[in-house]
Amino acid sequence: MMAKAKLDQPFTMVPNVCFDTYMKEMTANEFQTYMFVIRKTMGWHKSSDKISLSQFKKNINSSTPTIRKAIKGLRKKGFIKQIPSGRSYRYSIIKPSINFKTVKQHGSNGEKNLQGNGKESYSKPCKNLSTQNKTQKKKLNINMSERTKFRNEVSDNEVLSIIDEWNNRFNGKINREDPHWLELIGEVLCYFSKDELKQAMENRPNVDMYQERYRHLLHRPESFFGWLETIENDLTWTPSNIYDYKGMTSIVTDYSNPYTQDDFKERIDLRDENGHAKWELVAKATAH
Repeated sequence: MMAKAKLDQPFTMVPNVCFDTYMKEMTANEFQTYMFVIRKTMGWHKSSDKISLSQFKKNINSSTPTIRKAIKGLRKKGFIKQIPSGRSYRYSIIKPSINFKTVKQHGSNGEKNLQGNGKESYSKPCKNLSTQNKTQKKKLNINMSERTKFRNEVSDNEVLSIIDEWNNRFNGKINREDPHWLELIGEVLCYFSKDELKQAMENRPNVDMYQERYRHLLHRPESFFGWLETIENDLTWTPSNIYDYKGMTSIVTDYSNPYTQDDFKERIDLRDENGHAKWELVAKATAH
C-alpha cells in the first residue's frame, strides 16, 4: 500500500471556481491582484483586510498604475470590494461568496506558519470565549459580526510591543507585567494584527468624538482594548474635513459656504476608490 502523501507547506484554500471560471474573466494583472487579496483575507480566515498600496507593489511586483487599474477592473467586475480605511483601503472578496462564520479556527502548526516565516513561537493562547466566566467576558466586548478571529495564539513579544506602543502615545499607562493586560491584549491580537492596532492608535487622537464629547476616554486603555468595536471604529476612521474631489468642488461652488479651493490642501497620501487624491479642508470656518 502506498503511503499517503502529506503537504509540508502551509497553504491558503482557494475555491476551484476561481481557477475554473473566474480566471478566464480577468486579465493577468487582475488575477494576480485577486489572488493576493484572497491570500490576505481568506488565507487568514478574515472577511476583510486593510491592504496598503505598498503591500500590493511589494508582493505583486507591479507598478502603481498597473495595480490601481487591476483593482478598478476587479471592482467593476464584482470580484472584490474596496472601502476607505484611514489612509488606505480595506478589501474583501465578493465572488465567490464565503460564509466566514462557519470557518473553524484550528491551532495547527500549518495555520501558525501562515504568519511570517513560520519561526515565530506562540505562547498566549486565545481562550474559548464561550467557556469564560462572566467576569472574563466583561474584559472584552466581542459583539462584532464582521470581525472574526484569524489566529488562536499570540506571541509574548507582540503583546509587549503593543503595550509599549500604547504607553508611548497615551497618558494612561499599562503595566507590562500585569497579567490582566497581558491576557486581554493577547486576546485582542487574535482579532487584529499588530499593524492594525498601531494604525488604530495613531488615528485615535484625531477622532472627532474624543476631541469633543468623550475626551475623557482618549487615554484610557480599557476603553480601547476592552471593545473590539471601538478598535474597529478607530481603525477605519476618516477625518470629517477630508473630501473627495467631487465633495470639494461641491463645497467650493456652493455660495452659502465661505470656502474657495485655496482653503483645501490636496492629500496625495489619501485616495478615493478610483485612486484620486482626496482634499483636506484646512481653513477654519469664518462668519459671513
